[in-house]
Amino acid sequence: MNRFGIEVYSGKVYKKKIIFDRPFFLPHSCILILKSGEISFERQLQFSNINTPILTFIDREMVYEFSHISDDIEAYIIAVSLPFFDAVSKKINTLNLYNFFKANRGFHYDLSPFQVDEFFNYSIALQTIINNADNHKNVENLLKVMFEGLLYLFSDLIDDLDHIQDKMSRQELITLTFLRNVEKLFKEEKNVRYFANLQSITVRYLSATLKSTINKTAQEIINEFQIKEAMALLADTDHTLAKIAEILGFCDRFTFSHFFKRNTDISPSKYRTYFKNKHSLH
Repeated sequence: MNRFGIEVYSGKVYKKKIIFDRPFFLPHSCILILKSGEISFERQLQFSNINTPILTFIDREMVYEFSHISDDIEAYIIAVSLPFFDAVSKKINTLNLYNFFKANRGFHYDLSPFQVDEFFNYSIALQTIINNADNHKNVENLLKVMFEGLLYLFSDLIDDLDHIQDKMSRQELITLTFLRNVEKLFKEEKNVRYFANLQSITVRYLSATLKSTINKTAQEIINEFQIKEAMALLADTDHTLAKIAEILGFCDRFTFSHFFKRNTDISPSKYRTYFKNKHSLH
């Protein structure tokens, strides 16, 4: 990240930087604006295959696993630091847009041809200012003003979210709520009954719903959240196994190691040795 707290990448440049085919943490949160081409990735067990114009938020606190970015990709990715994002979004209104993005991460906002052109124009302008920073006396303020304009454009899309969620079936809403609850709490809570109680439904009904919608049991989903997080922590950090066990809510590193090997057929130490520093996102 540069000294301004904001970077802009074209889709083709970002493809060269991204890590493929293993869970990992991005170094910075991003706004992705796709015009054409295709992107496939999994975010906390939710698979997305995007091939139409959209805007979406990619959160650095979540585990991602990219499987495909097409060669003909036309996209811009705007990576921002939290201080930069907060400094701009709080000027717009009382809505903390960063928290809004986080609450709705994984949701893709469809863009009309006119909207995608507007977002592209702002992205190009931001990239040009960054590339020519030495020619501007007030470059930081200029970048904030430009990014502020982009967020104003985004605010026009927010109302669409409630409209779409109103059309969800009860099973779809239970599944979405379960996934969001697990996403927030899987490090502290591993009991299926706890998550069923959060929605005032039985464990049996929750499991039947999940089996119907995504063909996985509640416990399988909770375990996968932990495994994906563990894989990213092993490959992308220098935390000891004891520290990773603590982060994920295991009583000790031995319990964590047994859980990891039982679910992956490889020990956490061997997984780390294979992937550590094999790839890096600059």
